[in-house]
Amino acid sequence: NKSTETLSNRLVSKVLIIGASSFIGANIAKEFHEQNMIVIPTEDNVNIGFDPLAWYRWEKLIGMGISPVFFNYTDHDMTESFLKKHSPQVIVYVPTPLFEG
Repeated sequence: NKSTETLSNRLVSKVLIIGASSFIGANIAKEFHEQNMIVIPTEDNVNIGFDPLAWYRWEKLIGMGISPVFFNYTDHDMTESFLKKHSPQVIVYVPTPLFEG
């Protein structure tokens, strides 16, 4: 994938992914992980629901040793604290619908 090759060529080591339970977000997380990057996949609490495919993708990430996080991005203080704690070099936002069903 050209976009992931560009990031790895820039010596990026830590990537935060917003929207990682989507098909695209989960595949981006997998690709970065396979390139030995630290991947922090997140999903906004608003998007949590019963979508079997989203949960399947989440379980696959966990099986790869990646720890996904549900997060409330509408809470400014929590978001700021989370970003300071993890200090990602790159943030990838994958817009997702409120449900994929």
